[in-house]
Amino acid sequence: MDVILDQLAPGNTKDKPESAIQYIDTLYSDMKDTPVEPEDLARFKERFSALITQGQNFKALRDYIELCSSFAERGRLDGFNSACYKRTTIQLIDDEFMNWEKYPSQKELFMEDIEYIDETIEDVSDDAPPVLEDDIPDWVPESHWWWRAPKRQDMSEAERRDRLEYDHWDGVYD
Repeated sequence: MDVILDQLAPGNTKDKPESAIQYIDTLYSDMKDTPVEPEDLARFKERFSALITQGQNFKALRDYIELCSSFAERGRLDGFNSACYKRTTIQLIDDEFMNWEKYPSQKELFMEDIEYIDETIEDVSDDAPPVLEDDIPDWVPESHWWWRAPKRQDMSEAERRDRLEYDHWDGVYD
């Protein structure tokens, strides 16, 4: 937990806030294996919330959310799996590590962004390549519906691979 807080700390020039965000899923997974004392978790949430909602840290969080959104928009092709990973990290931040009470304007932006991502995932799920059950990390909560959102769970492996290996240059040089 200290690694994440250190990376978000003001004046930290060694690490970038993006690194802290990328550790969230590891922290969550580790906490499932080794529970944290409630007081320690409460202190972490308070400090994390204060740091992630400020300046460059909040910009880094919004950039991470924007990247998730971009992957979701490519969900019918090669973006769905990456969108799911990022969407899970975003949800873990909200559910497990944030205390939004003191940061209502940041929460409003955060929730608007999540709503857009969820709508996009729902829109593309009609034709998105399914995420194979073995590719869903075992620590992902069942409530993270987006992993199983693709409607075409029976998509052939050949079509799935064609979509996942899609390149925006395909067809240009045929």
